[in-house]
Amino acid sequence: MIGSSLPKVARSLFLVLLVAGCAPTSAAPAAGPKADLGPGFALGAGDEIVANDKLTLARTYWSVVRAQDGSHFLLPRPDGAAPLARECEAGTPFATQLSEHALCKTADNEAAVTKVNALDQALALEVSTALHRELAFKRDGENITPSPLGRDLLELCRSNAELREGAMKARCTEEEQYADGSARPAIFRAWSEAELSAVPGALNALYGVKAL
Repeated sequence: MIGSSLPKVARSLFLVLLVAGCAPTSAAPAAGPKADLGPGFALGAGDEIVANDKLTLARTYWSVVRAQDGSHFLLPRPDGAAPLARECEAGTPFATQLSEHALCKTADNEAAVTKVNALDQALALEVSTALHRELAFKRDGENITPSPLGRDLLELCRSNAELREGAMKARCTEEEQYADGSARPAIFRAWSEAELSAVPGALNALYGVKAL
């Protein structure tokens, strides 16, 4: 399984590339109680997902994970996410915690990544809750933000016949091909105009995000 034996810092750097659409491979979902983070997300030995009972959406985008050493981190990584950056700019008490853990901007070195991945459970859950409170998929130029997760694209392909046979046809074929963890080419498939128009709304509906 790609990434499952990597140290937490290296694993997180790998996942930044993955969510950006540039990962060279797709890992199989974790088994047992760790499932289902979906293709590309490989938990290490002893890592466990922590349930967040404060979330009100139909699905979880940022999952809280307890590492074997007792620290916590989020997948995908949350550092630099717009809601956190705005909180930091506002200078609130919460911003102090975010700054201490290098969450105000995208971590660009190993020391910052280590801080991002060393949250206590209460802070990790608070960050996840805050991010989900403002979650909404939207077109951002030629991209979709936040970056759609593989498990969500697969769900759209499997549950939405109109997308599967229409705007997402080529992408669905590809996602199904690599859903079992087969090696994925290191070529990012750019979003088509049809996908940029249809996918954000479909993802918002999947998550139960209210219309903006």
